[in-house]
Amino acid sequence: MDVTVDTRSIINDPPYANPTAIVTDAVSRQVTLTANAGDTDGTIAGYLWTWSGGSSTSASPIITLPYGSHEISLVVTDDFGATTSATVSINLFPLATVDSDADGLNDLVEYTLRDQGFNWNLSQPHLAEALTTAGLVSRADLAAEGYYDLAGMRVLQVPAPVIARDAITGKVKLLIGIQQSTNLSLFTALPASDSQLSVTPLGEILFEFDAPAGSGFFRIQAK
Repeated sequence: MDVTVDTRSIINDPPYANPTAIVTDAVSRQVTLTANAGDTDGTIAGYLWTWSGGSSTSASPIITLPYGSHEISLVVTDDFGATTSATVSINLFPLATVDSDADGLNDLVEYTLRDQGFNWNLSQPHLAEALTTAGLVSRADLAAEGYYDLAGMRVLQVPAPVIARDAITGKVKLLIGIQQSTNLSLFTALPASDSQLSVTPLGEILFEFDAPAGSGFFRIQAK
């Protein structure tokens, strides 16, 4: 009589799992879970993810979580019934309180600009409009920094500057400075060369330049 013995009942190795949780859509709080599981002497027969308020038996489920800190548990079972447990933690916070790349603009501002097809060629009033419309920055705060959205531009009354003659030299001088910024608070000088400046037939001063990497906001100061 031939007898077949499954030696795995004696030496079966349990499965392994190294779960990960990645925020794949911060606006909708969407999180992708990945088991990263396997079995050295067999196959994975089942997955069981559990978290506060939900569960899934998929190997890589996409779930939605509320704001806060979460611990997600995973149990994997191999084809001989052995199990392994592991956990992964993830934190979700309102985008307006997070600045992931530490550039001075919070994540909600950056996602809003991204969704509106943000690019360096948009005019400054349109950039300001995106921020005020989303309720991320008040119009008063923008105006205090020298920025105006479309509505502000329509009602803005800018008086003609009075330029005084220098009492010693007898000459009239208007000094115009252009500043750059990656946010709406810290500005630095934007150097200009003679080749970038010209005067139009109407007497207008024209300054053309390529936007430096990382600088999305510009303003002019006259002295």
